[in-house]
Amino acid sequence: MPAVMRNSMPRDLGRLKQKSRPANRNRGGNRGRNSGRSRRQGLNRRLLGSAVALTAGALLALGCYWLVRYDYPGRAVAGAEKLLNDAVHGAGLSIADVVVSGRVETSRRALARALAAPQGGSIIAFDSQAAQRRIEALGWVRRASVARHLPDTIAVTIVERRPFAIWRRGKRRSLIDREGAVIGDRIAKRYAGLLVVTGRQAPAQVGALVDMLARQPALYARVKAARRQGGRRWDVRFANGLTVRLPEDDGAEAWARLAALEQKHSILSRQLRAIDLRLPDRLIVRLTPEAASQRRHPGKST
Repeated sequence: MPAVMRNSMPRDLGRLKQKSRPANRNRGGNRGRNSGRSRRQGLNRRLLGSAVALTAGALLALGCYWLVRYDYPGRAVAGAEKLLNDAVHGAGLSIADVVVSGRVETSRRALARALAAPQGGSIIAFDSQAAQRRIEALGWVRRASVARHLPDTIAVTIVERRPFAIWRRGKRRSLIDREGAVIGDRIAKRYAGLLVVTGRQAPAQVGALVDMLARQPALYARVKAARRQGGRRWDVRFANGLTVRLPEDDGAEAWARLAALEQKHSILSRQLRAIDLRLPDRLIVRLTPEAASQRRHPGKST
């Protein structure tokens, strides 16, 4: 009995092991086939998604091309504008009159271009703020206001700049106001006698200069031009060609000293080419060439 049992049990185990091996190989094959099928399905889905995306992009690009090519948005906007204009005209809200006040020097043509309010145009679509900015960009205009008065009137009020001096740089001459703002390069004859200033910083300082010079009216009436030197001080030129060099500081005091010298000694009528007042305790003068020649040769007369 024991011998039979030892011989039979190994044979049974061997049969069991042999039967189990094919079953294991089938399960591994199924997993391989399933994973391969999943990879193919995922790849197909990605390819399908890419194809759909490319097709949608192509259709979108084609649609944009046709929209731009035949200007469908522009046509739609133009149609809407026409409907709006027709409605505005039908309601009597079109521009029929433009009322301007304060204009003296400003060109009518330049003002009309800046206003851009054609007769018969829509008063509802008219942009008054944009028109105000364009008008204030004109040289003669210091400030402006533009308002719509329904149903059909545009009201414009402007404050013009006052010509104060002429700014010269090289051959170019410009009319400027007291603050130094350039009005324009066309200078009418009635403004040709204004003070002429030169120098890069002259326009910004011309108001303070005139205030100082006007303290001595008798001298100021004879001043023709002034030059800003180094952005620090002024050289003042009189109508007879005499140049007076004022100091950087205390220019008003030096100007008053010159007025006293003129009243007492008529110094401006002397044969002088320049008077230097930059030193407070002395007066430096430069003679005209004729006067210098007479000084060198007192026995000769010309």
